[in-house]
Amino acid sequence: RVLFRSPLQKNTEINLHTPAIITNSYCGDINERLVLYKRLSGLKDYEALMQMKEELVDRFGVMPEQTQSLISFHDLRIFIQNFDIKKIDASDSAIQISFASDSKIDPLKLIKLLNEDKRCRMNGPDKIKITVTINDILERVKFIKDFLHKIFET
Repeated sequence: RVLFRSPLQKNTEINLHTPAIITNSYCGDINERLVLYKRLSGLKDYEALMQMKEELVDRFGVMPEQTQSLISFHDLRIFIQNFDIKKIDASDSAIQISFASDSKIDPLKLIKLLNEDKRCRMNGPDKIKITVTINDILERVKFIKDFLHKIFET
């Protein structure tokens, strides 16, 4: 579970239920890992994240699954920075998204989605639960991003 704070978004918690780390076997120097974590947390756009991903592969080789999950986490973090989301809890069997009370969700899009997709239901006044099995972390993050595109005004 990682809590991310930014000036755009006060407290957004993202839990992807998977280890999201730079492993010791991938980058053996602890100080270098700390620098990389800090750089990742400071990234503000997708292009910068992809450049850093390329840099990691160039420097350390093919990423282990845990490091790929870390990149996916930051991909989602960057994607949601302009949405009013308090929490994303995404396991391999369900995804729950909690919204801020003043979230700019298009209510008509939300109602339509809830009527069309029986996997989705409201779980309280500010939460949506989606019962879906997605084991692959990349696919899970893509699903969340696609879902959010469907309900937020754009």
